[in-house]
Amino acid sequence: GAYELDGRGPVTRFRFGDELPGGVVVHRVNAISPDECALHIPAHEALVCADGAIRSADDDPLEFVPDALMDDPEETKAGLRAAFARLLELDFERLLLTHGPPVVAGGKQALAELAGVAWDPARGCCWR
Repeated sequence: GAYELDGRGPVTRFRFGDELPGGVVVHRVNAISPDECALHIPAHEALVCADGAIRSADDDPLEFVPDALMDDPEETKAGLRAAFARLLELDFERLLLTHGPPVVAGGKQALAELAGVAWDPARGCCWR
């Protein structure tokens, strides 16, 4: 997606696995688009998810983006579930979303529910 910023000023590209300033680590999601990522911010126990997970209001559960925004909804959702399950290995409590209010507490549990995996803080991650 960085090509979309051509002519708008300096852009520093990054790759999956890179550590960005502030200790932010880039993780691959790659379900809706090939450059889709999640950003892990260990210092703040936070995970930033791009377009795959949305939430309408503070008390609502996480949902996938609408099917109309996906080329192949079932395949895309399967890819998102797999990517989100991998992200549960990270240490985070807060889940920051591009679309909708953040999950300030219980973000890992909310993401596990969307991914369709069981997660228990005492047992660790994850099983289906």
